[in-house]
Amino acid sequence: MDQLRGRVAALAKSARRAGEYERSSRRTHHVAAAAAALGRALEEPREFRDEAAALRRAVERAGEEAGEAMRETGGVVADALDALEQRTPARGGVETLARLQERWEAKVARAGKEAAHVPAERVGAGAWLYGRVAAAASMMPSPAMLGEEERGAIPTLARATGFVKRGDLEEAVKQLDTLEGHVKFVVQDWLEAARARLVADRAMGVIQMQCAMMNHNMGTASETDATK
Repeated sequence: MDQLRGRVAALAKSARRAGEYERSSRRTHHVAAAAAALGRALEEPREFRDEAAALRRAVERAGEEAGEAMRETGGVVADALDALEQRTPARGGVETLARLQERWEAKVARAGKEAAHVPAERVGAGAWLYGRVAAAASMMPSPAMLGEEERGAIPTLARATGFVKRGDLEEAVKQLDTLEGHVKFVVQDWLEAARARLVADRAMGVIQMQCAMMNHNMGTASETDATK
């Protein structure tokens, strides 16, 4: 009889562990699926507020069910979502790296170069026409040929162009942030879009790391239970 009671207790304990693992797996899957949907929305690009809200709900539900560790994960994800929603466009989604590179090469770099040739003391259509003609008569220097001591709008645009081509938006933004006047004005829209892309990438990096930790913790818990 004692052996039978022991077996029944062991089976009940095993069933509880299996149920806990299944619930944990389901929570992890829901959060990971919501995070993946948000990542896709940020890469298309398109509106992502619904996906962000779905991920927020998923981590909140997981925290309510799973305790302190999951609540901490939910807090980190919520902070990343707050940064994403506060520092990216409310409409239209976040431009992809490929789209930013295309727009820089097709339009923004040229517009910046033209603005750099507009005399600072002149305004009006005639000043911009002068800048356009002067820019057409000159070549953008190669970033590799520039010395570190070379300053000014044209060297800055050239360095930024090199970074954009390599996909290094962070360094491109650092360069463009030093611009002033006409040149800063014409690249400002692209600069804001690049900053939004950086924010989105950082937020998704944090979210993906938290999802990976959830998977790891679930696997570790399962291995620990199996040894008991």
